[in-house]
Amino acid sequence: MQSSIRVYALVVLLVVLLVVVAVLGSRGGLTSSSASLPPALPGPGVNRIAFVDLDGQVLSMNPDGSDLQSISAGDGFFTWPTWSPDAKTLVFSAVEGDRSSVPSIILYSFDTASKQKKKLFVGEPGVAGLLAVGVVHYPLWSPDSKRLAFIAVTAAGLTLFIDEVSAATDVEPVLDRGPLWMSWSSNSAYLLVHRGADHFLVDTARGNAVERLPVQAVEYRVPAWIPRQDTVTVVSSNGIGLDLGNADVVAGKLGKTRLIATVTREPAFLWSPDGAYLALAETVRPLSYLGLNLFAYRDLRLIPSGAQSKQIELQDNILAYFWSPDSTKLAFVTLAEGANVLRWKLLDVSDGSQTPLVDFVPSPDQLTMFQFFDQYAYSHLLWSPDSRSLVFAGQLDASAVTASAALHPGHQGSHIIVIDTEPTVSVEVIVPGTLGFWSPR
Repeated sequence: MQSSIRVYALVVLLVVLLVVVAVLGSRGGLTSSSASLPPALPGPGVNRIAFVDLDGQVLSMNPDGSDLQSISAGDGFFTWPTWSPDAKTLVFSAVEGDRSSVPSIILYSFDTASKQKKKLFVGEPGVAGLLAVGVVHYPLWSPDSKRLAFIAVTAAGLTLFIDEVSAATDVEPVLDRGPLWMSWSSNSAYLLVHRGADHFLVDTARGNAVERLPVQAVEYRVPAWIPRQDTVTVVSSNGIGLDLGNADVVAGKLGKTRLIATVTREPAFLWSPDGAYLALAETVRPLSYLGLNLFAYRDLRLIPSGAQSKQIELQDNILAYFWSPDSTKLAFVTLAEGANVLRWKLLDVSDGSQTPLVDFVPSPDQLTMFQFFDQYAYSHLLWSPDSRSLVFAGQLDASAVTASAALHPGHQGSHIIVIDTEPTVSVEVIVPGTLGFWSPR
């Protein structure tokens, strides 16, 4: 009898609770049955940082260092992880086993349950060499994430390959005898390549057919496509201007051209992601830093593509610069007052104001990226997808003069470091590492 009463009481209590929930829901206390559940976690590869640790392994993590996941997990040395634009895939260079092994490029897919890994490319036995200090390959994804252009050392020298990632066919060489500098068109149809004084247009729709363009220029590196347009920006043959022209890929000719600006020797330039400004660095001078010969640019101009905006100019010793994804900010690296110390600074495009962020000493690999920033800006992202934060590798300077760095009295060894630029500047040392790159989304 007592057990029946207990059961009856529990049933009544359950009914009362259900009525209370229904009443609260009708009054806005609960909007749905899922209102009390935690928000869904982002999918794989979303707002993640891929990085190289001090043991030469590739890992990924959340920006705060949580959810650490191993990517390479092998015996050997792995480096330069490169996100595909859809953030579903990483490729990285691998020297498996001992350092005398043949280098390869490995693809890691986040978009499968098994987290598939496969080798896209294996180098030639007996052929060894680096593209730059610490650089085994240079990979550049097409904007649609379907093709990977990459440069590797072969018997013919620095050689360009293009791999259609989903296809089972063997990858074939496209151009050799580098150095080679390149950029993709926004529609992923064409790859523009600069080699020596020559310019080549690679047409992926015609089996990677190569056309030589009638443009000659030596004293610059990377050509640029204007975002969302079939137009290219290159240095003209006399080295004093930038030519902008429609690429006639059938005839292998450039269409109508116009002068954007006069330039001095060895300029570097990057279009903002929205195509509103061309960031043009020039007046280069040699600089000895940590035993390497670098270039420092004394002048940086933001040249508007339309008459509605004013040109922005600044003068500094600039080693590298990178557009934020939303085109509102330009992060750039300059010399600081201390020996071998660099400084991150931020340029606000809306008003031209500058903000010092932090003083630091870069890791050797990070310094390599700065040396060739106009190429790496296309392939390896330091900005977060929301344009609020930067990631880089190095060591914070204990005597930094910026207010943000004063929060950190320095640390030992190279680390992956995140700078939040909004709403106020803050700097966090995350994990030990030599290179770190943000996912594109």
